[in-house]
Amino acid sequence: MEKILLALKNFGIHKILLFIVAVGIIIFTGFNFLSPSQPEELVIPIELDTESLKTTDSHDSEVESSITEESVKTLVFAEIKGEVNHPGVYQLNEGDRVINLIEQAGGLTYMAATDAINQALVVTDQMTLIVPNLEEWEADAVINEETLVQNNEVQTTELTTVNINTADINSLQTLPGIGPKKAEAIILYREEQGSFQTAEEIMNISGIGTKTYEKLAPYIRVGD
Repeated sequence: MEKILLALKNFGIHKILLFIVAVGIIIFTGFNFLSPSQPEELVIPIELDTESLKTTDSHDSEVESSITEESVKTLVFAEIKGEVNHPGVYQLNEGDRVINLIEQAGGLTYMAATDAINQALVVTDQMTLIVPNLEEWEADAVINEETLVQNNEVQTTELTTVNINTADINSLQTLPGIGPKKAEAIILYREEQGSFQTAEEIMNISGIGTKTYEKLAPYIRVGD
């Protein structure tokens, strides 16, 4: 032991320390060379925000749906004539109204009969719209009104009067004050005396006097 201590003292402390460090380096390097180790991978768990993903997916779906709807819009073609500034055939989207068609045609002229058209009407494919002239439309309206009055008068006359020369027993009973017996008497009179020449002649029937005739007069006739 004394010999070892003496040797170390003679060798020098600093040399001993260098020797120890060198040996340690050699041992460490040799150990790593013989048994190389792979560095450990650091795995950091990541939490996904599923709500955000859902929201994003939903938004993307809405955008895609909107784009799809825009791309598949159905087109319709309609023609407009008459009192518009630019008559012609125009392209519109399905669901557009007559007012949109008029706008494309440059609007109505000052002579357009606006009351004759329904501007809220939905335009259909191959539709033709004629905007009438105000003066012509008003003239036609007057003629139509007069014709309607005349037709009503004719219909009223035909519906409210009965031809006592041709009416059957049921038709005669629709007259005021005429029951089954008087209706039979009118038919019997026609058979025996011939046709009534005037409406007043009905007073020849038993039971039909002046007062009854006054009630009947507006509703009976003897010819067509």
